[in-house]
Amino acid sequence: MEHWLQTIEINLIGSFYLVRAILPSMLATGGGKIIQFSGGGAAYGRPFFTAYSASKASLVRFTESLAAEVRDKNIEINAIAPWACKEPDVG
Repeated sequence: MEHWLQTIEINLIGSFYLVRAILPSMLATGGGKIIQFSGGGAAYGRPFFTAYSASKASLVRFTESLAAEVRDKNIEINAIAPWACKEPDVG
């Protein structure tokens, strides 16, 4: 349970705190861009990495929802998964 909560706190809540810290400045200066790192866990299930996968999938939904909220304020927010080129062979 401790590992699960720590993973959620780092990957999802940590990203929330980051956005919370920088968004007011972007709103005050007329816009900006935020790039979040999601990862393969958001793209497909990963056996034995359930906390990671859940946190990264949640990060993608958080990013998409927030992007829609601030789009008209000239702020772009995206989540990228640079290492998620293909589903891993878990066979």
